[in-house]
Amino acid sequence: MTDSISDVLHYQGLDFWNPAHATRIDTLLDLVPLSPGQRVLDVGCGNAEVLLRLAERYGTKSVGVDRSPHALRIAKAAFAKRRPDADVTFLQQDIQASEPPAGPFDMIVWMGGPFLGRDQKSTFETFARWVEPGGHVLIGAGFWAQPPPAEYLEATGLTEDEQKDHATNIAWGVEAGLVPLYTCVSTRDEWDHFEGVIKTNVERYALAHPDNPDPRGRLEQGRTWFAAQQRWGRDTMGFGFYLFARP
Repeated sequence: MTDSISDVLHYQGLDFWNPAHATRIDTLLDLVPLSPGQRVLDVGCGNAEVLLRLAERYGTKSVGVDRSPHALRIAKAAFAKRRPDADVTFLQQDIQASEPPAGPFDMIVWMGGPFLGRDQKSTFETFARWVEPGGHVLIGAGFWAQPPPAEYLEATGLTEDEQKDHATNIAWGVEAGLVPLYTCVSTRDEWDHFEGVIKTNVERYALAHPDNPDPRGRLEQGRTWFAAQQRWGRDTMGFGFYLFARP
């Protein structure tokens, strides 16, 4: 993927590129008993804030994969500033269309993003295969808090079969051979902050670039998505965090 205004705009000002405050992520990471030198893979790492916090806590070896060169530049700069001595490798690739990074991995992180395989369930199954016995898988994944209204699906372009409910996400991990350790879901405050920062970034870009306010339709898309989230999404779209262990 080449650099685009979508890469640049979306997540400026957000520590995590999903609806989560730092205290939530820190609580999850504190539950993982990693040791110095153990290997962590983050698929769709974005700015790699989760990888960086693990390296700061435990001295882990990090592998971050993302298809966006802009995201990886942000990630590399963050490691250079906060943990320049870290053992970290970044790979720019579309992991859906390429071979997985060489393991073994003691922990795998996936905070949403493209599925590995045909759907979200197959993504859980893939990570269960990739992680070492005794290792951990930390997944951030969407779920339906209630059946999605047809108007919401039409406005956002989402489909009802893209995800199930919170309990089903946990069950998919169990079916894949993982043991659920800890689960939690994003609050409305976390969602409002996440959606609000993205909307602010898009609108500010439009105001600052009156001659080209809407590259690639991003402004129109952002406004449509934001309106749908406010009308239906706050009661419909959930995001859960799932920490599993592999026996």
